[in-house]
Amino acid sequence: MEQYFAPCPRGLESALAAELTQLGAIDVGAVDGGAAFAGALDLAYRANLESRLASRILWRVGTAPYRNERDVYEAAYALDWPRWFRAERTLRVDVSATRSPLKSLEFVTLRIKDAVCDRDPPQREQGTARRASASPSHGRSRNLLSRHFG
Repeated sequence: MEQYFAPCPRGLESALAAELTQLGAIDVGAVDGGAAFAGALDLAYRANLESRLASRILWRVGTAPYRNERDVYEAAYALDWPRWFRAERTLRVDVSATRSPLKSLEFVTLRIKDAVCDRDPPQREQGTARRASASPSHGRSRNLLSRHFG
């Protein structure tokens, strides 16, 4: 079972939660700015295509508490990035936050990029791996960190 988040315009969170439930999502919860839900990967594809309220569907690949940029780096580094894309791909990192304890979202964006690019895939041990690259405005794979405090 995978975890997802569907952002939507403010004020439509409850309607989005009802829509996702109708599409077959489970553990649906409306929060400020969207709805969290769970389901199989095909549900995420279906919600992405059929939802009239969600602006997109984000796959939650990990969660971790954090107080500073170092915590964010460690949380991003701990994820199994080679499982989701090859080092030959270009990564784009977008960060958004509300009431965040972090001093600079731009710096956090760079720290997430560093964590992903520093992650050693198994091929690196054999000397055949390439380091992933990141672009601020381009990239085939996209990572979005969003955190709401309240």
